[in-house]
Amino acid sequence: MIVAISPRRITRFLLYVIAALIIASVAGQILNFQLGYSHVKGFVPLFFVDNEANVPAWYSSVTLLLCAFLLAVIGMEKRQEGARFAGHWSALAGIFLFLSVDEAAGIHEMAVQPLRSAGIGGGFLYFPWVVLGMAFVLVVGLAYLKFLFALPVKTRVRFLGAATLYIGGAIGMEMLGGRYADAYGTTNFPFTMFVTGEELMEMLGVLLFIRALLDYLASHCPTIQLRIGDSP
Repeated sequence: MIVAISPRRITRFLLYVIAALIIASVAGQILNFQLGYSHVKGFVPLFFVDNEANVPAWYSSVTLLLCAFLLAVIGMEKRQEGARFAGHWSALAGIFLFLSVDEAAGIHEMAVQPLRSAGIGGGFLYFPWVVLGMAFVLVVGLAYLKFLFALPVKTRVRFLGAATLYIGGAIGMEMLGGRYADAYGTTNFPFTMFVTGEELMEMLGVLLFIRALLDYLASHCPTIQLRIGDSP
C-alpha cells in the first residue's frame, strides 16, 4: 500500500485551520470584552489562543510534533546515507519535540517568576523568559549556520522565512505585548490582539516549515517504506 502525501493540499488544509482558529479566538474576545460574555458555554476560553489546554494549544502542539517527526525521518535517511549533517537534522527533531511539549505544558513560563525575583522584568521584558529565548535562538543559530548554507537555496529560504515568522511571533510580539501589558495590564481587548498576532505568526511559521520539510522529502526521498515486524 502506498499513501500519497500532497504538500500543497496539506498546506492549504492547515491554512484553513489556522484561519478558523484565529477567527474563533478574535470572535470570543469580542464577545468577552465588547459584549460582556466571558464564557458562552465554554466557547471563549476553548478557542482563545493564549489559553493552555484548549483547541489552539492542541493544534500548535500537534503541528510542532509533526515537524519533529518529519525532521526525525530526514535525520534517519541522512544517517543511512552517511551524510555530513545527519546529526543536525536529528537534533532539530529533538528541539521541535521539546517545543511541542512546551506548547502543551507551558514549561517556559516556569522561568518567569525566578527571573522577576532576580530583577529582570518590566517594559519589553515584562515576560522575562524572552531573555532565555533570545539566548537559545542565538546559540542554535550559530550552531546551524553551516547546516543552513549546505541546504538547497529554496529550502534555506523557506527555513529562514519560517524561523523569522516563528521567532518574530514568539519573542518579538511577546516583547511588544509585554510592554503594553506592563502599562495597561492583560485583561483588556488590545492586549488580546497582541497575543493573537503572536500566535498567528507562530502558526504561520510552523506551517511554512512543514511545507519546506515536505517539499524537501519529496525531492530527496519521495518514497519512504515502513516495515512492521522483527525481521532485519
